[in-house]
Parts: sequence; C-alpha cells; structure tokens
Amino acid sequence: SEQQIATELFLHWPSVEGGLIVLYAVFVAPLVEELLFRGFFLPPLIERLGAWGGIVVTAVLFGLMHLSDPLVVPPLVLLGVALGWLRHRSGSVWTSLALHMLNNGLAVASVLLLE
Repeated sequence: SEQQIATELFLHWPSVEGGLIVLYAVFVAPLVEELLFRGFFLPPLIERLGAWGGIVVTAVLFGLMHLSDPLVVPPLVLLGVALGWLRHRSGSVWTSLALHMLNNGLAVASVLLLE
C-alpha cells in the first residue's frame, strides 16, 4: 500500500533499497497502472459506455486497486478521472503516464522532505 511504501522509504533512505522504492513508486507502478487502466481497459470501455462512462469505471477500478488503504481510495478515484480524461483528450497514454509519474514523484518528495 502507499502507506507501506512511504514507511519503507522513510526507513531506508538514503540507501539502495530506498532508491529501488523510489524507482518503483515513481516509474514502475505508474507505467504498469497506466498501461493497464488507461491503455488496455479504457478504450473498449469508452466504446461501450461512452467517454465519461469508461473514464469513471476505470477510475473506480483504479481506486479500488488501492483498497489496502481505504482512505486513499476516494482521492485516487478522482486522480483516475483526471488521468482518464487526459488520456481520452490527448489520445495518448503517455500524457496520463507523465501526470501519474509527477503525482507519485511529488508524493515521494513529500515523504523525503519529512525526514
């Protein structure tokens, strides 16, 4: 969960383990999640449910994927809506990926600044 990642990062920074946590949180997780939700699921759902229907369904699924920390689900659903809208408007998963990486990068930076 996000809380576990933040705790591990706080405990292991600076170190190789801390660097791997940053790599995972800022690059790997967003890449996998964007390819899955906005690359694979969103286009057929938009065809079937319309733009907003597909965006909302994928956003809810994205939020529920993080259910191990229920407090983050509502804000992540909102982030999922923004990412889905951006993906739909731009026609490219790369724009939503860039925003997702920025979001996670800011979250990681905030953890490191609390040290």
